[in-house]
Amino acid sequence: MSSMFQNVTWKVLLFTGIFSLLFFSYQNCSEVGFQSTQDPTVKKIGDVDHPDEELEIPVPPPGSEGSQPPPIENGGGDDDDGDGSEGGRWLRANCRIFGSPREEWEVSSQARDMNVNGHLGRLAIDEVNRLSVDRLFGALIVGAANQTTLKNIFGIIRVNSFVIPTAENMLTHMRANAVTMGEVHDLFGALCLSTHSLDSLSRALTAVKIRGWEHQGVKGSVNRIERVAGNIRLKDLDVGRIERVGGYVSVHNGHVDEIRHVLGVVKIVGSVRRLEDVRGPIHIFGPHPPEEVVNSGHLFFHQR
Repeated sequence: MSSMFQNVTWKVLLFTGIFSLLFFSYQNCSEVGFQSTQDPTVKKIGDVDHPDEELEIPVPPPGSEGSQPPPIENGGGDDDDGDGSEGGRWLRANCRIFGSPREEWEVSSQARDMNVNGHLGRLAIDEVNRLSVDRLFGALIVGAANQTTLKNIFGIIRVNSFVIPTAENMLTHMRANAVTMGEVHDLFGALCLSTHSLDSLSRALTAVKIRGWEHQGVKGSVNRIERVAGNIRLKDLDVGRIERVGGYVSVHNGHVDEIRHVLGVVKIVGSVRRLEDVRGPIHIFGPHPPEEVVNSGHLFFHQR
């Protein structure tokens, strides 16, 4: 009995310690997410040119539970966040899009490589050539990087990097701006991305919000998104496959090849080729209806 009590006490103390650490690291961040704009060691990235540019976010209809897309009468205008969850509130307050990579945050030739393996507390980096972070307990702010690899981060993240090959095991919110992203998986907090290319996103617990932009005349794209428990909002992106989503899916100005196994509403301002096992209603605002709809809710097609 005594050993059982000691085991439970140890787990409670461990949980309390981790929670306290995350809480204080969050408190160290400003109301717009991070103190990087006031820290002289970290560049202010693009916020001057785009102070209030945000993704268009679905607004729930009156009386909804916060998991519905905007009223279909508006034809896809999104300007607020309809998710009442903690992740949704964070996205509304902190997910301002700060533009594609420009000369303002090009990495100088003097930038060095940096490996962080086990760090306690807030870490702010002005510029770095190649950055690898593994096991960080605190907020991470990266002003400019050529390549960034992230693993096992237990704090809020804001990263500007031309390439992010891997980002995995993130316990809290992540905001990233990158030309190319590889695999992003195992996220326990809200995710806000601005990118040209994302290979895959999987196993996300809360809201996901991604905006694409053209790079060298090519439109932004996402290869695969799967196993997302919350809502998904995408803009200016062509998507290969979206599947196993617990919330709704909203795509603005993009084409989706296939959407499967979605519990909520699906709203596409653009086009989609195939839908399967969508439980909620489907609203398509685009030039043509889907080629194939299998075992799904009502389809409402609005030609435009």
